[in-house]
Parts: sequence; structure tokens; C-alpha cells
Amino acid sequence: MKKIKAGEKVFVDTNILLTATDSRRKGHRTAIDLFRNAMQKEFTLCLSGQVLREYLVVATSPVSANGLGLGIPEVAQNVEKFRSVTVFLAEHLTVHRELLKTFRGNRVTGAKIHDLNIVATMKVAGVRHLLTLNPGDFAGSEELTIYSLEEISAI
Repeated sequence: MKKIKAGEKVFVDTNILLTATDSRRKGHRTAIDLFRNAMQKEFTLCLSGQVLREYLVVATSPVSANGLGLGIPEVAQNVEKFRSVTVFLAEHLTVHRELLKTFRGNRVTGAKIHDLNIVATMKVAGVRHLLTLNPGDFAGSEELTIYSLEEISAI
């Protein structure tokens, strides 16, 4: 089993927030429990402005456009709840420089650059652990340890 040392940070990808919100998604209860019990874990959950923006987009988009179709008050309240149990990693100039460095060193284009930005944010903050439902999006990021919901809930 993968190990996380006490006090280490785990970056939470947008799809985990969406899973915690949408009761129709596989792993919904596990995601809810992760956030509900976040303060009792030995590790710290963290996220960035990018993840929160992506969450806002999908949560408020209509179901017909692959969104959750939720109203602004509910989504804003959800974001406040997520923020109350996570550490916010800022996206500042150093992150931008790391993104450009990583971008130049990879052959990634288009929407995949969002994933590169997550990696850059994590690198600058010294975060090595990532919780995501889409590990393939981060292929090639050997410096990361990637966890599924099931793996992280077992820790």
C-alpha cells in the first residue's frame, strides 16, 4: 500500500469534488466521508483556484452539457465547505514559471495544459501526492504518487 507521512499534503483533483457533490457518481459516499473526516486524517487535503474554478463550471453547467445543473447558492455553499477542510495553494508567478518550464519540456497541448498547471502548482508547494479519478491525465508525472478514492480512504 502507498504511504503518506504524517503532515504531508494531498492535492485533490476537481473530479473528487464533483463526486462528493453528485450522489449518482460511483464513490460518492467515499468522497463525502473523505471531506467529512478530513480533520482527523494525518495528512492534509489541499486544492487550488484552478480546481475550484473547474468545479464551479461543471457544477453550474446544465445536465444536458455534462454538468450537474446546480444553482449558484448551493454551489457557493459547497465551495465554502470544501475550503473549510482544505489548504488553498496559491497560483502565483512561481507557479506560472514552473508551468512554462514543464510545458516546454513536454509535448502537451490543449486542455491537457490544465493538468500541467496542477502539477506545477503541486511542485511549487512541495506536494507529491495527488487524489484523482483520472490517473491517466497525469501520466508522465513520475514525481507524483497518485491515489484513488479507495486507496486514500484506506489510509
